[in-house]
Amino acid sequence: KDDEQKIKNVLVYDLEEEGTILNHDQIIAPKTKEPDNNNDSMEYDVVIVGSGAGGGVASAVLSAAGYSVLIVEKGRYVPPHQIENLEGKSIRTMYEQSGLIKTADQSMLILAGSTVGGGTEVNWGCCLELPLYVREEWSKDHGLPQFTTQAYQESMNAIKKRISCRLPQDAVPSERRDHPHNRPNTILLDMCKNEGFKVFSAETNFLHPDWDSAGSTSCGGRYKNKQSGTVTFLADAAQCGAKILERTKVDQILRQGKRAIGVKVTILHSDGRKITKNIMAKHCVICCAGALHSPCLLLRSKFKNHHIGRHLFMHPSCGASASFSPSPPQQQTTSDNNKNNKNNKFVKGRNVWEDYVETNKLALDKNNNDKSNNTSSPPQMQSTFGAPMTVICNEFAKGPNDDGYGAKLEVPCLHTSLLGGLIPWMDPYMYKHFAQNAVNSLGLIVLQRDSGDGGRVKDDNGFAHVDYSLNDADEASMVWALTKSIEMCVKNGASRISLFGNVLPLELGNHNNNSVDSPLVQDYLKKVKDMKLKNFAATLGNAHQMGTCRMGTSPETSVVNEDGKLWECENVFVMDTSLFPTSLGVNPMLTVLTISHMLSTRLAKSLQEDLQPTQKK
Repeated sequence: KDDEQKIKNVLVYDLEEEGTILNHDQIIAPKTKEPDNNNDSMEYDVVIVGSGAGGGVASAVLSAAGYSVLIVEKGRYVPPHQIENLEGKSIRTMYEQSGLIKTADQSMLILAGSTVGGGTEVNWGCCLELPLYVREEWSKDHGLPQFTTQAYQESMNAIKKRISCRLPQDAVPSERRDHPHNRPNTILLDMCKNEGFKVFSAETNFLHPDWDSAGSTSCGGRYKNKQSGTVTFLADAAQCGAKILERTKVDQILRQGKRAIGVKVTILHSDGRKITKNIMAKHCVICCAGALHSPCLLLRSKFKNHHIGRHLFMHPSCGASASFSPSPPQQQTTSDNNKNNKNNKFVKGRNVWEDYVETNKLALDKNNNDKSNNTSSPPQMQSTFGAPMTVICNEFAKGPNDDGYGAKLEVPCLHTSLLGGLIPWMDPYMYKHFAQNAVNSLGLIVLQRDSGDGGRVKDDNGFAHVDYSLNDADEASMVWALTKSIEMCVKNGASRISLFGNVLPLELGNHNNNSVDSPLVQDYLKKVKDMKLKNFAATLGNAHQMGTCRMGTSPETSVVNEDGKLWECENVFVMDTSLFPTSLGVNPMLTVLTISHMLSTRLAKSLQEDLQPTQKK
């Protein structure tokens, strides 16, 4: 109770208590009335679909310009004092389909936010600028020079100031500025420097990146240390009169001729009712539902542009963990194994765990001896303490073909359930051993800037059907970066390397003079190079969906123009990650915030030239 009150006291603006979150009971008919007949309309100047990065900024800019704004969000609002910084509840309440969405072929896990604030509430707080070579590519190859203009830079500067974007060393107390990163990021930084790799500290939007609780950012952030949408742009919009309708799905955009007049929505009431309602938009509708759902909404609304839903990019990622201070395995006797696994299909005579222990006996014995010679236990990795992803390795970003389509190495935010899904499963005892030693493991991900035409999103009764396959060029780039990262870890004293996926680990023993030229390491690297990532050899995932309503210069090549306006409709706009012409190669939060700011500022000026704002609702 005391903790809850402290959280409420530090909030600049409480969306729920101030009445920004609309009460369903105040806008729908009594329970006795038939839901399908409840079509009494509401009217706002601007209706924004989605409350994530793009929607939050657009709502703040337009409401500040004097327009009445309604933000419609299919996810629910989770007040800070109800966030427990635990994976179970946050995944159920703040992630798309409770974190269980995958590509159609089941080869890739997709993580996406689905809550008021969208992905800004559950992302890892990494603020990377859109690389200049990508901005120039968009300008030259896609006819979009605005991305190399001063207007874009000014919008980015405004965004960075509002979300307190800064380097970790500029945010931590003075006594910690020599070591501003948590242990995993510090190790990555040191290893890259030892190898002469390009590496840098990344800006974040944490006020206090050194707080232990910053590591729970993927769970929503109970203390609102991260300057997410709910404590920045949505709060700004709310103070200017904007309203949020949560747990409400937009079924379609209502049109008369070439103009949108509003949206048809279905409100999911807490008592289980589904109530259909029309919400009228006097001036415009802005799609900010993200690259998975903005195209689905446009398709349900009968827009015909060939590119809607196509060119899906997702920054496919794979990875590995490296142990630097392992503890020895707790071996069980054969009789215990047989007793406990009488009906275990993984055990056939000698189980996999026994074979693994015997095969790696020398390395495991070294681990045992090193532990017995130490008077104190080595420090744990503590990968869930402190801000994640504050160090970025850029050595492989240009790719093996030097075309700008390469990979970055980053430290992920690995809590128990996510890590548990990445640990190799060959045998229950082996899995238990790896899980017990996870506290001593450094997680690394290879994040690829995907090339080609990308995948496709289609509407499936209100859900996003995602078709996406890793192409050969991207797979080769990822494997190249992955093998180089393994070599780096071996050279810097890793005792075990374990890929994310069902591949047996490389056991080296706990010493600091490992050589990548040893037959053991070379054999392992050959296995990695020969892997087919897209054939389930390793676990693939992504948390960045982009490009399904892309921006361009004509309807023959794109869905929206340089202002984010649909070619097919005079007053429907897109301001989210779906309008990216290509993938970025960097975490997209700062880019989408910047683009939304630039486009919504332009839209506000355009509306003011043609129209007079109505009185705020």
